[in-house]
Amino acid sequence: MAHENHPVVFISYSHDSEDHAKRVLNLSEHLRKDGIETILDQYFPSGSPPEGWPRWMMNGLEKATRVLCVCTETYYRRFRGHEVPDTGRGVDWEGAIITGELYDARTVSNKFIPVLFTEQSSKFIPEPMRGQTRYLLDTDAGYQKLYNALLMQSGVKPAPLGALKRGLQAVHKWSEEKISTAVPASLILQTVIFALAAVWCLQMRMIASAAVCFVMTAIFAAIEILRRRGLLPASVGHLCQTLWDDNQLVKKMSLGLLFVAIVTSFSCTFVLIESLPSGVDAIEVTTAGQTTPRRLSNGNRQLFFCPPWGKPLTIVAPKQKSFMPVVGPWRPLRVSSDLFVQSVRIMLQCSEELRRILPGSPDEPKAAIKIAYDQRELFSGEFSGKTIVLTNESSSPGDSGSPGDSNQIVSEPTLSIPGQLKIEVFNAAGVLMVGPLEFSVADGQTSMIIPEP
Repeated sequence: MAHENHPVVFISYSHDSEDHAKRVLNLSEHLRKDGIETILDQYFPSGSPPEGWPRWMMNGLEKATRVLCVCTETYYRRFRGHEVPDTGRGVDWEGAIITGELYDARTVSNKFIPVLFTEQSSKFIPEPMRGQTRYLLDTDAGYQKLYNALLMQSGVKPAPLGALKRGLQAVHKWSEEKISTAVPASLILQTVIFALAAVWCLQMRMIASAAVCFVMTAIFAAIEILRRRGLLPASVGHLCQTLWDDNQLVKKMSLGLLFVAIVTSFSCTFVLIESLPSGVDAIEVTTAGQTTPRRLSNGNRQLFFCPPWGKPLTIVAPKQKSFMPVVGPWRPLRVSSDLFVQSVRIMLQCSEELRRILPGSPDEPKAAIKIAYDQRELFSGEFSGKTIVLTNESSSPGDSGSPGDSNQIVSEPTLSIPGQLKIEVFNAAGVLMVGPLEFSVADGQTSMIIPEP
């Protein structure tokens, strides 16, 4: 027996498979737990109703306030009467009753509701019901929509109809509840732009600029809060609606500015000179694609374009080893004296007496030289009398030069001041000719002469 004020739902479906019948039963049980009485052919312990299936179907369809038609390919075929004889007579019978009732009502009825278990079954909704809202029950949200429809609680209650207004008052205030849930896209974009700029300026230690951007962000947020609470004055609301709601140009400009702000924040950074080594008044900073370096003194701050995917900055200072610091987005590069290492360039020149006794012909076996630095072998190779340059700078193609160059460059990044240099020269037979000679490295630019044996 139906409970008072509880909807009664008849479930019409086809027995496609055992799994399909279980899904229909689960739907029926779920509805019953939620307070909706259901009529289903699976609720008979004896297997069939006493009055027989045809009369049970007629009585159930008549008693029900709503009818759920579970649409599948098999259901559609049997509903239309296209099934093979002696198969699916239940749906065929129900289809005839439903079609007749819709015919009598001139199809003006919301009693019959098509429901689907899969999106693909939408093409199997019988033609008389295709004008009704269909419900896809593959999610909890889909079931909730069906439940609301069965309880006649779908949609929203319309606002009361007010009196006609004239002039400016005819324009809907921006603070009315009608649009309180729709935040203008331009307002969102501009709020994000100022918030992004505020955080970036704060990261770059631009306190004044960060404060201005934070204030603008707060103003935009306050406008939206007042609008939602209906506290925004009509004149201000009208102005805001004109600027943000109805102006497509502002919306496009805001989107463009947001793109520019994002690209700029990830490709530009400030270089802050906090301290410089003693004796250094200024440094030169070069970025990728820049031909003329920028000169920065102690305490200076400058903005550089240095995208993370490009080449890094190069910093050069007098008598200091040049270096390329790691530059990342959203953080300034702070240059201090502890980042610098004194440049070392030691020239080992061969004396004229030693040069005369070294093998000069290309066919003669060559002498060899070994250079150690702080008990570690730094260089070992042929020695033809060329000047050997030891440096802690990275060697470039121009340093090594062509075979005719007079200097031989040995680059060692760990070379520093102070340090101990040990030199040995051997003849072609491997016999020690000169050394071991020991030099104390006490200056960044030094020239040493290797004497005769």
